[in-house]
Formats: sequence, C-alpha cells, structure tokens
Amino acid sequence: MYKVAIIGAGNIAKTIHIPAYLRDSSCEIIAISDVNLSMLNETADMFHISKRYTDYRMMIDEIKPDIVSVCTPNRFHAEQTIYALTHNAHVLCEKPPALCVDELIAMNLEARKHQRILAFNLHHRYRLETVKMQQWVAQQGKSNVYFGEVFALRRRGVPGWGSFTQKSLAGGGPLIDLGVHMLDLALYILDFPPLRYVTATMSNRIGKLGGLGDFGPWDGASFSVEDSLFGQIVFQDGTSLQIQTAFTHHMTEKSKMNIKLYATQEAIELSPLRIVQYDQVKQEESIPFPVGLCVHPYFLRKIKGEKLDIPDGQSVLMIQQVIDALYQSAMTNQPIFINSLD
Repeated sequence: MYKVAIIGAGNIAKTIHIPAYLRDSSCEIIAISDVNLSMLNETADMFHISKRYTDYRMMIDEIKPDIVSVCTPNRFHAEQTIYALTHNAHVLCEKPPALCVDELIAMNLEARKHQRILAFNLHHRYRLETVKMQQWVAQQGKSNVYFGEVFALRRRGVPGWGSFTQKSLAGGGPLIDLGVHMLDLALYILDFPPLRYVTATMSNRIGKLGGLGDFGPWDGASFSVEDSLFGQIVFQDGTSLQIQTAFTHHMTEKSKMNIKLYATQEAIELSPLRIVQYDQVKQEESIPFPVGLCVHPYFLRKIKGEKLDIPDGQSVLMIQQVIDALYQSAMTNQPIFINSLD
C-alpha cells in the first residue's frame, strides 16, 4: 500500500488528484496540507482525511509518504516538489512544471539523485485523438508536416478565484495555465522536433479593465498577468507552430482548445478529430472527452515498474523552454533562439 500525501487542498486536489488515488486500491491518502485552514478542513472533511497540516514540510517529515501530489500555485511547484523528492517520495505535480527552466532542471536533478519518479499532470497525452494524430503524422511522414496551429482560447474565461491573475504566484496567464496543455500535446504529437527560435506578442488590455466572466468577477487593478499571448515556434527543419492563447477574447466560441496540423497531402484537427483535403472533409470522428482523465493511473503503473511513456521531468523540458522563450520574446519584442537541453 502506497502512502499518499496531498499538498494543496484547492479545486484541482478535490476534483482530480484525490479522486484518482481513491480509485486505486494500492493507494491510501494519509494526509493533506494547506496554508488556508478553512480550505484544508473543508477538503479533508469531504474525503475523510484525518491528518491535516498547515506546514507541508511537517507533514512529509512525520508521515514519510511514498507519493506526494503537488496541487499548489505555480510559484511553489519547484520548492515543494524538491522537498518531497529529497524525502524519497515519488511526485506528481500539477501543470505547469515550474516557473522557469532552471527550476525544472533542479527538480529533475533531485528526482535522478534519489531515484524517484517525477511526473506532471499533462493528461491530454492520453486522449484517443492523440494516438490517432500520432499515427497520422507517421503515415504522412514527419518531413511532410510543415505547419501547425495551437489554440487555447476562452471568450470570457478570466479565473475570478485563486491566484491565476497574480504574476507573483502564477508566473503568467493563459499561456502557462491553458496553453501549456495544447502546446505540450502538439510537441508530443510531433515527437519534440529540435527547436530554433520563437517570437511572441502579448496583451493585458482586457484583463486590466476588470469585469465579470464565466469564472466569476475579477479585479482589473490587481490583474498582473497577460490576458492573451500569440506566438510562433520555428523548428530547425523549418516547420512552425503558431499558438494563440487567451483568458478573454472576442470570438463566437465559448472556448477553443484545439490543434491543427498541415501536411503535403492533407491536414488533421484534434477536436473534433477531422482529416481534410483541400475543401473536403475526408474523415471526421467525434470522440467524447474522458471523464476524470488524468496522469495518475499511468504514474502509478510506472512506480510499480511498468515501462510507460509518461510526462516526466525530462519529457516536459521542451515545453518549459518554449514557455520561457515565448514570454521573453513578448517582453523584449525580439525573437528568442533556443539551444537544446539534451
């Protein structure tokens, strides 16, 4: 039986992490921690977790967990993950991996040093559409896939709760919160082609206005992240991806989380899964998004010794590199060239 500890008692712990461990009979959630005592008790009561801590270090020191889930604001991912790894726990951390590449490298070094598994909840890799898009890329031939579009857009989707609009805690806005999922998925489907450079622009004009959206009201005066970022990623072979991310954007759809890839003979779209030749839809398939989809079952199987491809620390290095470079380009109005970390 694996002893599990949860750091962070907020929404992502309640809806994803805790239910995922409860579905696995090899896991027992021993304790939970949060600096917000009210939230801590509410979540612990909901799932009948008796051991509660406001200090995650004390929790780890006392219960010595086998597994730790990090479900806190982005600013704390590296610090808390490293502490858990140094105390010989496997770690599943929420996305984004960290605030910057240097933090992720430090996390990876600690995982290797203590021979622990470090993974991130980039769950879109496990969608059925992902497998079919990978097969399509293989059939087309990588050299024939020349362009892609990545969308992570909301119409009225500024998070009105938590730390999502505070740069000091979140590190950024829709790119690091929403875009990380679709960007990671696109790079994964393309098998992480070597990078050359990125360019980007970003805006916080709408966010600064404040308002009421689908996720409650937000305060424009304290809004310190971008509300939108648009960029281009160019690979060494000349292939490129364009990315569009926004918390709030004037568009007809309520939300758009999608990927389109273009090859010499045809193009493919993630959702709905659609293959197009010129103006003809060659194939279309509507695949429901799996309820409760998460990395946890694969993470646990990896811990148990199975040889699985999971979003571990090494495989997410490129996504963190790209996020860092997109922000740097947007802030400096300059293209940012990227060196491989392999």
